[in-house]
Amino acid sequence: MPYHCTQYVASSEPPAHTELGAFLHRLSSVLSRTPLPDRVAKQRNLGRRTEEALLQALEQEFGEAFWEHDKALIHVDHQDRADFYAQQQFDSQPYTIILEADPTRGDSIAKKFVSRVACTAATSLIYVTLCYEGTQKGTVYESKKYMGYCAALATRLCSAPTQVIYFGFMPSK
Repeated sequence: MPYHCTQYVASSEPPAHTELGAFLHRLSSVLSRTPLPDRVAKQRNLGRRTEEALLQALEQEFGEAFWEHDKALIHVDHQDRADFYAQQQFDSQPYTIILEADPTRGDSIAKKFVSRVACTAATSLIYVTLCYEGTQKGTVYESKKYMGYCAALATRLCSAPTQVIYFGFMPSK
C-alpha cells in the first residue's frame, strides 16, 4: 500500500509572497501528496522505485527540463551524485536545489547534507531530505534527530550573499 510523507522540519520559511516562498510551498505540496512505494519484506530496488515516483511527480509539477536526476557533483577530488538537482533564480538570487531520497538512517542524512553543502558552497542552496521506509537499521527517531541538526546547521550557515535552506520529510501512515 503506498504512503505519503509529511514535512517534519524546516530551517527557515521565506515569506509566501516571494518567488522563493511560492516555490518552496509548491515543492512541499508535491512531496507531501506523492504516493511512495511501500516496503515489502526483502523487496529490492525500493530506493530506485521511490526516486522514479518522485521524478514523475516533480516533472509533472515543474516540467521535465527543470530537474536533473542522478546529477554528478564534484568538489575538489571527490565526486558525489545528487538524486535530484536543479538551478533556478528566485527573487533575483541564484539557488541550487538538491533533493535526496534516503532510507530512515541518521548517518546517511547527515553525511549527504555535509557533502552537498560543501559541493555547492558558492551558491545559495535549498536542500531537501525525503526519507522512505527502506531499512531495518535506521530509526525514525534517529532520522528526525539528524534532520533537526541539519536544519540548525542550515540556519547557522546562512550568511550574505548565500543562504542554506533545509527541509526534512518523514513517512506518515
